[in-house]
Amino acid sequence: MTPSDADAVALLADVVRTPSLCGQEDAVAALLLEAMRQFGFDARRDQVGNVVGTVGPEGGREIVILGHMDTVPGFIEVEERGGALYGRGSVDAKGPLVTSVIAAARAAERARLRMTVIGAVQEEGPSVGARHLTERPAPDFLAIAEPSGWDAVVLGYKGSQRFTVTISQPSGHTAGPLTSAPERAVEFWNALAAWCAAQTPDAGDEFNRLTPTLIRMSSADDGLEDR
Repeated sequence: MTPSDADAVALLADVVRTPSLCGQEDAVAALLLEAMRQFGFDARRDQVGNVVGTVGPEGGREIVILGHMDTVPGFIEVEERGGALYGRGSVDAKGPLVTSVIAAARAAERARLRMTVIGAVQEEGPSVGARHLTERPAPDFLAIAEPSGWDAVVLGYKGSQRFTVTISQPSGHTAGPLTSAPERAVEFWNALAAWCAAQTPDAGDEFNRLTPTLIRMSSADDGLEDR
């Protein structure tokens, strides 16, 4: 069965409407499996829970489109406004994943390539699904179904490194000369930002710039230790 525009919209709405926090993807996986099989895919879940659907002739070259089923927390009412569907995951990345399923199903009748669409688990966390897929034979082509704008194709992602800095010291009176732990944390952040800026002073764009991001900060003082 070749999916119609109405089929595509209905599937996207159902998938977005179904909660699928990281590690809780079973309900969305069931929807995708049912739709894939209806559209002619050979679809299954692998050992870690990824949905893997393949369509097209065996042998020859293979295109893999890799998306993910899970979302970050936060409820967004699912609704259609002005031709756009709003809801948690509609952009990152249920929209791209459903689009990939529909596109592969529609292309299956005339494409000479084998197309595999994968909805991975736990991308928003430890990347269990993607790590498992590294054991899979490499395809001829790989596309990552992540949001990059409808009119653009991203050719690479910047790497990242995360770390936690903890500063603790004996508590001092706020009127005293001791620099507080939060103040020292701010000093560290300012020094780090300046160091990063100095590493790539001539970067022509954001992709080539070493970019620091402060994700969160907290502080506490129990009367004995300033942290």
